[in-house]
Amino acid sequence: MCNRMTAMKKDKKNILTIISFMICGFAMLSNSAYVSAQSKQDTINYEIKQLIDKGSSIIPVHAGAAKQYIFQAIEKAKANDEHKLLTDAYMAASECYAHEQRFDSAIIYRELYVDLIYELYLESREELLEYYDQLYSDSVDYFSKELLLTESEIKKTTEQTSRIAVTGLIIAVILVLVIVGYLFFQRQEKRKIHDKLKETNNLIIQQKEEIMLQNEQLSMLNEEIETQNNIVNDHKTSIEKKNNQLFDVLKRNDDQNKILTQNLLFAKEIQNSLLPSGRVLKNTFKDYFVIHKPREYVGGDFYWFYESPEYTFVVLADCTGHGVPGSFISVLGKTLLDKIVVDKKLYDPAKILINLHNETINALAAGQKNNYMEDLPDDGMDIAMCRFSKKTPKLTFAGAKRPLFFFSNGDFLEIKGDKYSIGSYSRQSRWKQNIKFVNHNIDLNNNSLCYLFSDGYTNQMSEDWQKIGLKTFKQLIKDNLSNSLSEQKALLEEFFDKHKKDQDQTDDVCVIGLKVS
Repeated sequence: MCNRMTAMKKDKKNILTIISFMICGFAMLSNSAYVSAQSKQDTINYEIKQLIDKGSSIIPVHAGAAKQYIFQAIEKAKANDEHKLLTDAYMAASECYAHEQRFDSAIIYRELYVDLIYELYLESREELLEYYDQLYSDSVDYFSKELLLTESEIKKTTEQTSRIAVTGLIIAVILVLVIVGYLFFQRQEKRKIHDKLKETNNLIIQQKEEIMLQNEQLSMLNEEIETQNNIVNDHKTSIEKKNNQLFDVLKRNDDQNKILTQNLLFAKEIQNSLLPSGRVLKNTFKDYFVIHKPREYVGGDFYWFYESPEYTFVVLADCTGHGVPGSFISVLGKTLLDKIVVDKKLYDPAKILINLHNETINALAAGQKNNYMEDLPDDGMDIAMCRFSKKTPKLTFAGAKRPLFFFSNGDFLEIKGDKYSIGSYSRQSRWKQNIKFVNHNIDLNNNSLCYLFSDGYTNQMSEDWQKIGLKTFKQLIKDNLSNSLSEQKALLEEFFDKHKKDQDQTDDVCVIGLKVS
């Protein structure tokens, strides 16, 4: 019996040794496989967590893109049975739908989150109970087998079993307490989740009410906008009607403008026909040029020429205004010059200007009802008049606000005109009636040059609102005295156009250059 028990103990020891080696080997193999599987599982878990984190971070910015990341995380978590990460993905999806104000979908995913938490809690509890049931069953089997031993062994075993049972009971009690504590903790967590879900639901309901209020306000605003649109449409119809009327008026105006343009072109031809021809000036002077640029079709600047048996007269006049009003004054000026010089044969330049002044005032006063001098328009002309003697080399100049530039043998002479305008009934002349013009006599030499000009050239503005100015004009003439007068004309016109560029012409322009001997 003793030998049998010794042999049994020896066999038992050998079996335990073999089992230990087998367990160690199995543990090593399992550990290797487990490490490999665990590494792969960790990679998957990391990818799922990255998708959840990436989706959650862009919810406030782009909820649509966030949902794509979150739903990928849900699919991967389901495929790999990663329930803990799946709960996080459900919570992120709920927040995403709540941000989009799709509260029904948000509640669905919040409920999926809560149900999965509770399911995980039940599974963990069942696994723990199964483990301890199996432990208890294995203990019973083990002790049952030991009952087959000898009485002494049975007694010894019984004592050991009692100790183990007591230990197991203590462990069981501890485990029960742990389980109860765990269940209590899970219940508290579930209660917190339900409270949070209730709070979220209340927030969703509040947001729904706010949205409904906003929708009502938006509906009222839409009605107001519709009313305004109706008013705008009525105004639009009225404006379209007025536009059609305006179009008809513009069309009539366009037809009238065409007629007016044709009339202005005809008036331009008439005004040009009143000016001296180039042939007459060419036959009288060694060389000459004339620059005549009305600002519009017709203008107020004109020049006049007359030859008597003893004298040659050249006049440049700058009438008040430009365009049609200026052209009327220019016609009046030419007519009165013909009357005073040609018909009356008055050849003194200063006296001619005095007579021209009086005749102009009389002509302008003819249209006034009571012929009150103070009711006269302040219209008139600025004139530069040159009289060349055919018997002696002398020039007599008289000016009304216009100067004469004279060059001879390298000397420059600027003769200013008197301070009165022809026909301008200013306050100074209105009460004193003492207008006088003075004659200036100049001896002529071979190749003497005379320049008469209106203020239209010097007053021309550039694009940056700078005038050409009298100083620049004078320097242009001085710098080109050695050129022929035709070349000087070309240079003056080129400088004028470059200075003006795309700016409108400021005033009528007239410049005359004469070479006398």
